[in-house]
Amino acid sequence: AAGTQNVTLQTVNGCDSVVAMTLIVNPTYNVSDIRNVCPSELPYTWNNVVFNAAGTQNVTLQTVNGCDSVVTMTLTVNPTYQVADSKTICQSELPYTWNNVVFNAAGTQNVTLQTVNGCDSVVAMTLIVNPTYNVSDIRNVCPSELPYTWNGITFNAAGAQTVTLQTVNGCDSVVTMILAVNQTPITNESRTICESELPYEWNGVIFNSFGANTAILQDENGCDSTIIMTLNVIPSYRITDTRTICQSELPYTWNNIVFTATDTQSVTLQASNGCDSVVTMILIVNPTYNITETKSVCPSEIPYTWNGVTFNNAGVQTVTLQTVNGCDSVVTMMLTVNQTHVTNESRTICENELPYEWNGVTFNAAGMNTATLPDANGCDSTVIMTLHVNSAYAINETMSICESELPYTWNGVVFNAAGTQTLNLETVNGCDSIITMTLTVNPTYAVNDAQTICESELPYTWNGFVFNAAGTQSVTLQTINGCDSVVTMTLTVNMPISTDLQVTACESYDWNEDSYTESGDYTQTFTAANGCDSVVTLHLTINNGVSTEFTIETSENCYTWNEETYCQSGDYVQTFSAANGCDSVVTLHLTTGVGINSFNLNVSMTVYPNPTSDILNVEFGMGNEQWQPDALQLFDASGKIVNSVKLSNTYNGSTRTTQIDLSNLSNGIYFLKATKEGQTMAIRKIVKN
Repeated sequence: AAGTQNVTLQTVNGCDSVVAMTLIVNPTYNVSDIRNVCPSELPYTWNNVVFNAAGTQNVTLQTVNGCDSVVTMTLTVNPTYQVADSKTICQSELPYTWNNVVFNAAGTQNVTLQTVNGCDSVVAMTLIVNPTYNVSDIRNVCPSELPYTWNGITFNAAGAQTVTLQTVNGCDSVVTMILAVNQTPITNESRTICESELPYEWNGVIFNSFGANTAILQDENGCDSTIIMTLNVIPSYRITDTRTICQSELPYTWNNIVFTATDTQSVTLQASNGCDSVVTMILIVNPTYNITETKSVCPSEIPYTWNGVTFNNAGVQTVTLQTVNGCDSVVTMMLTVNQTHVTNESRTICENELPYEWNGVTFNAAGMNTATLPDANGCDSTVIMTLHVNSAYAINETMSICESELPYTWNGVVFNAAGTQTLNLETVNGCDSIITMTLTVNPTYAVNDAQTICESELPYTWNGFVFNAAGTQSVTLQTINGCDSVVTMTLTVNMPISTDLQVTACESYDWNEDSYTESGDYTQTFTAANGCDSVVTLHLTINNGVSTEFTIETSENCYTWNEETYCQSGDYVQTFSAANGCDSVVTLHLTTGVGINSFNLNVSMTVYPNPTSDILNVEFGMGNEQWQPDALQLFDASGKIVNSVKLSNTYNGSTRTTQIDLSNLSNGIYFLKATKEGQTMAIRKIVKN
């Protein structure tokens, strides 16, 4: 790029010369030029380049410093226009001047004008002249439309008014309105219809019956008119007619309807008032009969007369008769003459049916008799009766059954228990026989047996049944008379009794000649009241007596302990009942006449707070290490140790402090003893409140 550079060169004499080169770079240009011309200026020449139309051409030119520059010419050819313009004016605006052209009437004129880019354009002006009007308008309105407003003018009644208005093209026009007010009439109208036309609709009003209704309608002028409609309804009729004819009159025609049998048909007819009426015809057709009748008579009834016809012997005769409904019926009689008979008859009866009566004849024993009887046809016939008499029987029967077979049925007789029943039966010849049944009922037995055993005797066998547990089993056995008897065994199984015995004893416990000195579970087996084993488990707790020692050093000359007063130093023993119920031997090592608060062996021991309700601080000062205690013991007033604390030899500065919680102790006097290797180092009295 342009700039300055140095180079060291040698001159001809061999010396260095510094040459500074400054380079100047003249720019080349890329120039765009835009020209607008009119079509009349084409072809257009620019830097020897010819444009025949709008477009872009490039030319390379030299700048003043001799460098090439590219110039781009964009030539725009502005169009010329053939413009059609139009103008609408009112007739009152004539004459009309446009671009110095004067219009005296509607028409078209041309003028050449320059566009904004200086090019000629031809504009053709078409002038439209709108006329002004003098118009009369007539309106008809209904009275309900008054007052009527028209173009800001209010009509309160019929009349004429004039207003100057602008037409749609903006020209003034004079309009005269002539307003006419139409009258609304009230009209009465009536209609007559048939009942079948109900419901009847008239101008949106529905009539369900005769009466008057009012409708508001528009008249020919479009105004409301009141019409009062009176509707008259002519009733229609429903008539039922019944006819009865004979079958021979079929087919039967009625109002063009043909009946071929008994039937019901309806026809719609016009009544005298022109309305439909429904007439229903019920036609009943009485049958005619073609009957064949038969008759049997005895010879004694000949000659036989029937419906005026005489039969002298058997034969067939026909006669035409009228039925109860007046129709002809043909009846044919077939007459038969029955013969008389001589008949032999026999009967067999039982002896107990004597005397036996037959058709008025009495038989006292077997034999033969004759009777004259009507036969099946009602004619006399001679019947010869032969009577046979069978003898009757009396039988005794016995039966022995088991009770389980009751109820027992014998020839339809039911025995519910032992006893005697008598039955009348028929023999093979149909006669009664008296059979007496004596029923003996052998009893069946329901025996309940019960057995009680111990569980160790299971399984238990009884009559072939095996019991694996307590329960009930039944077995059916036969008695000496062969009847079943049910024996039921109820087995009760006594379980061994397991008993737990809780015993707490001191030192030792004697139980059933055995002595136990150690705690544990011990089992012995006994015989229970039910004869079965009873296992008793002894849960034994052996508590040992407690031996306790405590030391009291008091400044007092006497010391009272459990209501006993001791006035000399020494060892004293008392026996108490410990919490486990065993003897507790407590030994008091008493030293009297010693100041409790000052007793120490070179030990700095401070207790605080004292009295206290919960935490007691015990502080030891630095001293001769051999006199530092290693344990603390807290005694109650009875000398019982209630707390022991092992002390460490860790010091905090010049002291070491140990805390003892007294919150679970009862209020009272306690003694705190500091010891080392069992030797008393110091004693302090503590008050718990």
